Amino acid sequence: MSAAWLAASIMAVWASGDVLAPRSLLSISLLLVALSVLWLSVSAAAVVGLAAGVFSVVMGSAALEQAMFLVLMAGICAYFSRPPVRWVFLAAAGVWSAWYASHLHEVSAQIFVFGSMIVLLLGAYALGTGARRLREKQEQDRRELEAAERRHRESLAAERRSLARDLHDVVAHDITVIAMQAEMARLGQDDALIRRTMRRVGESSRATLEDLGRIVTVLSGDDTGHEGGSERGHRLTVVDGLEKFRLELESLGIRTRTLLSGSWEGVSPAVERSVYRILQECCTNVIKYGARGADAACTLSAEMTAEGIELCVTNSLPAQQRDERDIPFSSEEGLRNIRKRASEFGGRVEAGVTSPGTWKTRVSNLGRT
Repeated sequence: MSAAWLAASIMAVWASGDVLAPRSLLSISLLLVALSVLWLSVSAAAVVGLAAGVFSVVMGSAALEQAMFLVLMAGICAYFSRPPVRWVFLAAAGVWSAWYASHLHEVSAQIFVFGSMIVLLLGAYALGTGARRLREKQEQDRRELEAAERRHRESLAAERRSLARDLHDVVAHDITVIAMQAEMARLGQDDALIRRTMRRVGESSRATLEDLGRIVTVLSGDDTGHEGGSERGHRLTVVDGLEKFRLELESLGIRTRTLLSGSWEGVSPAVERSVYRILQECCTNVIKYGARGADAACTLSAEMTAEGIELCVTNSLPAQQRDERDIPFSSEEGLRNIRKRASEFGGRVEAGVTSPGTWKTRVSNLGRT
């Protein structure tokens, strides 16, 4: 566009027969400088272009090329420049148009030239403004799309982390239960007891497969395939969890007591699922590291208080592990998962030996939603 304008300007000066006049050469030189500067800075090119226009009027060599350059610069400034620059240039170009028209002899010519320049300047400015707004709208849409994609990736990452914790809890808990039940069956002397234990092994295995199936369904993105197909479709409740974990612990010979108090209405499914998984992980630790035989005992408590949800799991420790330093934790992954789940809803976790031979895991101030 700039090359075409330059060619038209030279043709116009050539047609005027005054191309070799010093003032014409100087005017063209100034415009060439303005065009050169345009590649570096629109604001600088606007200043040089206005200077060339003023010089042309003063020297009496103002022609169509100067007027068209100002019209072109009005559109460029509207598109590229900041508000103060484009407003000042438009006003200065309007003043130049009035000054240029005032040097004409005929009043009608003055009115026509000034009116035409104002219309062209405003038209170019409007086109530049429209193009700039379209560009800004496209950039805003692109930023919003990138932000939405970033949020989507973060959501997927959070979902994957949640599923990884669920997978750990399901596998660690259910496989631990199955292993302990199988060991009891191996050591059992009573055929009836062995049959009951093996039946429980089968039930636990099927429950494990169902839990894993729910997680796989969520990973595949199909949570509507069948009834109870995903954890989102099959709600994990505190009531069900307390009963399930009590039966599992008692099947392993651990006397278990459950306590549930307060109104649990209004608790979001996400919170209740987190409470379920916290209780599940606590029970896994009870099975792994708790006492066996006549001394084995556990209490599962879930209470709704004014401050929030409070969970407490207390269990007896083996005789040789009366102190916290004696407990042979193979990994702290379970406790880390408990703390992570609790922190997502503002909860705090305390875990340790509260008295000789007793381990207590307490989660407090969990939010309802």
